[in-house]
Amino acid sequence: MVRQTRKSALLGQALAKSRLLSHFAMFCRLLCGILACKIAKVRPFFLREMSAKLKFLLPRNSDFGRSFCRIARGTGRAIPSFFLLCAMSLHGQSNSWSFVAHGKLVITAYRRDGSAMTNLPPRFSDFTIERLNDRWGLSTVQNKIIFTGGTDGTASYEITVDPDSSYKVGRSRLIAATIDPGTYCTSASPYENIIWLAFSMAQDATNPFPAPWLMARRDPVAHIFSFECDRRMSSGLPEHAQFVARASKIAAAGQNEQLYKKSEARLDDPEIALKPFKEAFIGADYVINEKTNFQGIDLPLRFRLTRFNPRYPPSAPFEICEGTITKIESSTSDNLVPQSPSDAVLSLVDYRFHDSNLTYISYYATNEWPRETEPRVLDAFNASKAAAAKRVIEQEAVVSPNFLHFFH
Repeated sequence: MVRQTRKSALLGQALAKSRLLSHFAMFCRLLCGILACKIAKVRPFFLREMSAKLKFLLPRNSDFGRSFCRIARGTGRAIPSFFLLCAMSLHGQSNSWSFVAHGKLVITAYRRDGSAMTNLPPRFSDFTIERLNDRWGLSTVQNKIIFTGGTDGTASYEITVDPDSSYKVGRSRLIAATIDPGTYCTSASPYENIIWLAFSMAQDATNPFPAPWLMARRDPVAHIFSFECDRRMSSGLPEHAQFVARASKIAAAGQNEQLYKKSEARLDDPEIALKPFKEAFIGADYVINEKTNFQGIDLPLRFRLTRFNPRYPPSAPFEICEGTITKIESSTSDNLVPQSPSDAVLSLVDYRFHDSNLTYISYYATNEWPRETEPRVLDAFNASKAAAAKRVIEQEAVVSPNFLHFFH
């Protein structure tokens, strides 16, 4: 009897040690899962969707499985995000954004009566957009002109290549390029950012962005709309949204910091451009008509942005931009910033530098994109500031001829 009791005690101790080692191993795996998900930048809006999948992956007869299934049946608010992320990593689930989508964007203009304009044939743009977590890369072809853009998470870069251009610096081709601060390409050509809206806009984006169908650097109307999304897919991308004019934005649009200064470019009079727009006017309606699930991420297959004009009847479209996806595949890229051709010189317009008199600086660059702290870039900024201040003085002198007597 004593031997049997001693054997039972030893067996119990062995089982306890085994269970302790098992829990310790699970704890280590949980920590690895947290780190892996942190590195992969898994978005929290996947949690609800993944909870339904994990109920079938975890063993129900285990304490962990029963606890998870009990919590997953609820709203999901009771479970800490990192526990669910760890469970995902333990069972091989991955929500990192890594895909390439190919498609076509068709833009059609309409008359006041709702009929399509026959004298303005639809414009077509083939595009490829790539996502790698919070970074994106976009390439479009419009009338043989190739636009290639991308972000590294801190700035957006774009190169414009015209195959028929004969501009050169020495023996090198001269190619136009821009750098914008942030992950939204403000100076992109019209309609490129509609593709960004469909595939790259994050759910937690709080910074206001201009109307993606207008030239945000030149047109004050681009800055009067509030992006109001009433429905999103499980991936967080917008499923239905409207661009609604707000009185506060209309009043401030003419002084928006993204617009060129008067000393840099000839702009339309803001009062004339903004006069037709009133509070609550719907500038555009965006909707996804068809979607698909690629590697656990909901993505659009067909999307449409319908523009309206304050001079048209309320329900009559002014322009319709329709996007259709033809192919989605996995991404193999690790860098989505566009690369400059080896035989080219970039004519750069850099919007990372601005002050009260200028919105950009310009200079030439080759090979790699220049950093903000490079001496040649800072020299270009100082020279541009001085030139901009001089232009302002000259313009004021033209307005008031007697102004120059102060300098004699």
